[in-house]
Order: sequence, then C-alpha cells, then structure tokens
Amino acid sequence: MTATPLNVILPEKEEWGEIGLAEEETPKMPLSSVFGESFSQYLQKLSRATGTPIDYIALSLLVMSSVIIGNKRTIYVRNGWTDEPVHLWGALVGAPSAKKTVSVKIIKKALRRLVETRKMQYLNQKSIYRSALQRFNQSGGTDEEPKKPIMRQLIINDSTVEAIHRVIDPENPECVCVFRDELTGLMGALSKYNNGDRSFFLEGYNGAPYNINRVKYDEPILISKLSLSILGTIQPQKLKSLLREADDGFISRLLFAFPDPIFSEEPDFEIDEGKIRIIFEKLDQISSKHQSISLDEKAKEIFNQWHRENEIETQKCVDELLQSSYGKMGGQSVRLACSLEHIFWALSEEKSGKNTDDKPENPPKLISKDTILKAIVLIEDYFKPMAEKVFCDCLHPRADNVQRSFLRCLKDQKLEKFNVRELKHRNVFPKNIDENEFLTNLIELNIIRRDMSGFPPKGRPSKNYVVNPKLMEMKL
Repeated sequence: MTATPLNVILPEKEEWGEIGLAEEETPKMPLSSVFGESFSQYLQKLSRATGTPIDYIALSLLVMSSVIIGNKRTIYVRNGWTDEPVHLWGALVGAPSAKKTVSVKIIKKALRRLVETRKMQYLNQKSIYRSALQRFNQSGGTDEEPKKPIMRQLIINDSTVEAIHRVIDPENPECVCVFRDELTGLMGALSKYNNGDRSFFLEGYNGAPYNINRVKYDEPILISKLSLSILGTIQPQKLKSLLREADDGFISRLLFAFPDPIFSEEPDFEIDEGKIRIIFEKLDQISSKHQSISLDEKAKEIFNQWHRENEIETQKCVDELLQSSYGKMGGQSVRLACSLEHIFWALSEEKSGKNTDDKPENPPKLISKDTILKAIVLIEDYFKPMAEKVFCDCLHPRADNVQRSFLRCLKDQKLEKFNVRELKHRNVFPKNIDENEFLTNLIELNIIRRDMSGFPPKGRPSKNYVVNPKLMEMKL
C-alpha cells in the first residue's frame, strides 16, 4: 500500500526543492511612466531613506496637490458632463508597522512653510479686523460692519461637520483635507450619530453648492462650492469590517495604496522634501479666481475611447464594490490628469525659474494628450489592480486564502519548525478544515515536511513539521 504524504519522512539534511506555490504580485506604482525619470528618482530616495513605500508618498502627494489646487480649477471633460472638481480621496492601507504615517509626515513637513505663511496672513487680517470692529462700535453702527477673517486651513484632523463649518469660508471656499491616522474612526463617527454627516462628506466629494440649515444657526450657511478631501491610513483587518457595510459610494471614492513593506536604509544624503515643498507653494500661488481647464482635442479623443472601454469593463464586474469603484474612475482619471498637469508645471517652473530673468509661464489651461495618458496608466496599471486587491481579496477570499493566511503567520513569526497542537492552542492553525488534507497539500507543495527527530520509529506519529526556508523569501 502506498504511503500517504503525511507518512513520508525525508532525511533531515536533504535539500529543499522549490515551493510549488505562485507568489502573489502586488501592483507597482508606474513611477517613471507617470512622473518622469528625474522626479521618480527623487521620490525613490525619499522612500529608501525613510523606509516608506513609495506608493504612500506618491498617493499623498497627488491628494494634497489636488487639495491645494482645490476650487481654483474645475475640469470641463466633454459635452453632457458636469464640470469635474479636482480634489481626490486617498487611503493608505497597511499593517501597523508599514510606516503609513511616515509618508504623511513627509507631506506635512513640505507643507509647513505654506501653513505658517497662511497663519501669518490670518493673524495680520485678525489685527486689521479688530481695529475695524472697534471703529464700527465707536460709530454706533453707521459704518459697514467688518467681516471676521477665517484662517485658510488645508488639513484638519477633526472630522465633525461642525469643525469643518468653522474652517470653510462660505463665500470663497477652499478645498479642505480631512486627515485621520485611522480612517475607521472617521467613518465610524460619520455613521454612528448622523447619516447626514456622511452625506455631507459624499457631497463634498462632488464639489457642488451646499446649504446647511440647523437650529443653532440664526441663518442658513450657504456654501457656494463644498469641496472635501480625505487622506488617511487604515489596517487591512479593520478595512474588512468596513467593506462588509452597505455600499453608499463612500469607500469606492477612495484611491488605495496597499504596497508590500520595505526596509529603510541609512541614506548617504540629507532627507530633503524640498521638491515637494516647491510644488505645493507654486500651486498655492495660482490665482484664486476660478477657471475651467479642458482636455485638448487629442486628449479628449484618447479619454473618450478609454472611457467607453472602462464603462464596458465596469458593467462586466461581478463584485458590486469593484463595479462602483471602476465606475468612479472616469472622473478620477481626469482629476489625476489635472493634478499631474499642474505638478509638471510647478516642476518645470522650478527648473526654468532658477538663474533666469524669464517671466514665469501661466498655469496650464489645457490637459495634454501625454498627461491624460499618464493618468490612464495610473488607473489601469495601479489603482484598478489595487481596488481589486482591496475589495475582492478582503470580501471574497480566494480558494487558497486560508492557506496563504496560515503561511503568512509562519513567515511573520519566522517559524522554522512548528507543532500543530501548539499552533491550535495559540489559535494560529486554521479552524473548520480537514487537517490531514490541509497538511498533505502543504507537503505536496514542498512547503513543509514531517519532523520525526526525537521520536522512536514505532511511536505515535508526530505533529511536528519543519518549514522550507524559502518560504521566508516569498511574497504572500
């Protein structure tokens, strides 16, 4: 009778063969194709120096650039398409040790001088306001009552609707980015107390007029263009619980970055976020007078063709969340293109503006063919595969997901050997499975083998196993 794989005992020193399990490929950010060689190398240096995946830095840069452009621009896409706003939503997904927050610190550091400048402007306006208010009170109300200044804030951490009301100038609103170090806190708060608050954020994605009528306000607050961005971090396990909730379009508005972790290296240079700072400050100098930016004729032709293909692909999606996400990528592609067009302009200004008396060029008025192509590459090669990874793998696990989850535990804990009973006691070994079939399959894949050392040949079969060291190098 042929022995089953579980009863096969290989010599202790026999060489391990290759593991018969395909590695799981994580989508890679197409940096050079989108940002060009020079700026990509700069971002890669930041990534290596800080140990932060470049995906986090790039997505944070795109989101914050879109926020600074804000309501200064809308995008005329084509006839029958309401002008698209520019601002984006982003979520950085990863384990607690993935250094998600570090990437945001880089962005915040690049914003520091801009934030300080706005703070000084506000303090100056506040001083002028107090003097004007004093004159108004002394006049007995005959002079025109001065308007109280509002500090222009790019990022706020308090996500309550009331807090956002206080930082938005209804008559001349700017885009505001709500940053949360844990997005589950934001989304839980929006659903827990008032569904109207959640609707407030959904409307803020569209950049449309918004009226607020509440008893505590003497008069309604009429916001001419409500523009809210979201940037935050989230752990995969916590994301799973959010994905199981009813879809109202909130999750599918997010662009995700869920890269493999990297290890930091001691850099041979000073970490310098200067190029990102230059981009932000240049974007902030764009006139606050609203302008519509269009796709040039070739860009429009390319976009229309891709958009038709994307709509067909969207309708073929079986997963509802993925279908909702794909459906929003038409708008996200032109938002990305507009942000990229202005980033390229800011970088070109940095080069041409040094040691030259040339008058700086005006901000772009058109989105070029090359830029819309780069935005489509970002969508097709990165954000679509990322959405599939986040939605499908979390909600609809693949057949081998239990197996891969177990192998990740072995890898994360660097286990060279294990005992099944011990792992069961620690709740590491999978439950509700055929144990013999599960272990046999791992042996056939050359991932584990029985370890009979220390047991007599006729003794009770051991539940000790040794692990193929090549597992520690695999991407799971």
